[in-house]
Amino acid sequence: MQSEKSLLQLNPAFKFRQFSICSSGLCFPVTTDSVLLGAWAEIGASAHILDIGTGSGLLAIMLAQRSDQSSVIDAVETDPLAVKVAEANVKNSAWTAKIKVQHSLIQNFVPNERYDVIICNPPYFDEKVYSPSALKNKQRHQTSLDFNELSIVCDLFLQQKGSIFVVVPFNKEPQLSSSFLSKSIYCVKMTKVYHYKHSEPSIALLKYGRSLASIELHHLILYDVQGKRSHDYHHLVKDFYL
Repeated sequence: MQSEKSLLQLNPAFKFRQFSICSSGLCFPVTTDSVLLGAWAEIGASAHILDIGTGSGLLAIMLAQRSDQSSVIDAVETDPLAVKVAEANVKNSAWTAKIKVQHSLIQNFVPNERYDVIICNPPYFDEKVYSPSALKNKQRHQTSLDFNELSIVCDLFLQQKGSIFVVVPFNKEPQLSSSFLSKSIYCVKMTKVYHYKHSEPSIALLKYGRSLASIELHHLILYDVQGKRSHDYHHLVKDFYL
């Protein structure tokens, strides 16, 4: 059996403009989905931010870069190995004072107060096809946090005027929105993300809140016909990607 020390060996860092992200061989590589979500989420002058399932700490660090100096970010993660990876990445960033990595099931987590912003890139493959790695199962399947549980947690933790930001595969959006709707939390903004102009939408960037309003709908095409980042994609991530 592999020792915890061997499991914690980190892959080379993925370098962003103002920070770097290391991941372990078993979990939480940098993904386009998370980078898009971290750049797209509207945080304004939010004082209290919650990152559910922080993994490598990427989203927490992205929001730390974008938020006010006085903001506090709770980065909650259930897996002990991922917690150590996130702690290492936060320690190597410029925002160690703003981010608190918390080792806890989100269902058991007790915050000091409700949050202005909640952000999450949740597990989303609910098909019963499991990989040999229990950790990968938790990342890719709804075995540790399904959409219903996510909606319950967000309802408990979100301030009355707060916002929730989530990314899911486009075909999972109705299921997620239905779960939030059962808690009187409404989708107020959606960006459909396409790899190319004529492809089907692959993911949805979603904003939820407690006030019912018409959905603000946007479209984001990632690449032009030559495979280069589109103008809109470049503009969205320009503060992060080198």
